[in-house]
Amino acid sequence: SIGNLKSLKELHLANNRLEKNIPHSIGGSSMTQLKHLDLSSNSIQGTIPYELGSLTTLSSLNLSWNLLVGELPHELSNLQTMVELDVSHNNLGGPLISELSSTMFLTKLKLNDNHFSGEVPREIGDLLHLDELWLNNNNFQSTLPSEISKLEGLGKIY
Repeated sequence: SIGNLKSLKELHLANNRLEKNIPHSIGGSSMTQLKHLDLSSNSIQGTIPYELGSLTTLSSLNLSWNLLVGELPHELSNLQTMVELDVSHNNLGGPLISELSSTMFLTKLKLNDNHFSGEVPREIGDLLHLDELWLNNNNFQSTLPSEISKLEGLGKIY
């Protein structure tokens, strides 16, 4: 399986008409070198596997423009070196996980065009390197938390 590629640093399979679930083996503990994972613009279904949280060297994760459902797995908070997270244009929902604040090096967080609901967690103010925050076209019930004012480098909010 693809999870056996222990030296793989980048996996870019965007625009390939992939239709099944994300293989759990991609998040297996053997892929210790993976820095970039791009599965965007396919027709991938199912949920985001919690095993992706074991890719602790990952700096960018792009799962945008797919048919993903469910909530963001709490295990994504293990990706403490992640700089870019894009799960936009899917069918993801539920509340945002406050643990995302542990991915403190995030510069781009794209959650737009999904079905996220509830409140934007106040812990978003802990993402001090954030430059772009995309929350538009979701089902949030409140305004942005006041803690967002701590993000002095924030250049774009959608």
